[in-house]
Amino acid sequence: MLPNISTSGPALKGLLAALLCLLSACDNGACVEGEVFRDTLKDGGEGPEIVVLSTGSFRMGSPSGEVGRWGREGPVRTVTISKRIAMGRYEVTFADYDRFVAVTSGRWPEDRGWGRGSRPVIN
Repeated sequence: MLPNISTSGPALKGLLAALLCLLSACDNGACVEGEVFRDTLKDGGEGPEIVVLSTGSFRMGSPSGEVGRWGREGPVRTVTISKRIAMGRYEVTFADYDRFVAVTSGRWPEDRGWGRGSRPVIN
């Protein structure tokens, strides 16, 4: 599940800049389908693992009659990826996001008492 990210501020601008860079690199043919890579961060560390996705289509959502379905899980629809893109291989953890916020002076997300570290970021 993707984190719920604010629609403004430096944190979002940083994430969008990184995504545009990745999309641009893939669009220019620099990405190889299935390739996994990590960017070197300004502090000398490594960023999260990024994987290049193949183009194609898939069905997303759950049918209205599915047991345990939540209303926001539908309708079932076809999603098409028409250009190679790269995205995070794993969920963004609190440790990853906290490091990002420290560098960008962004907003620290709440953990609702569930803990931080290697847990997927929420809110």
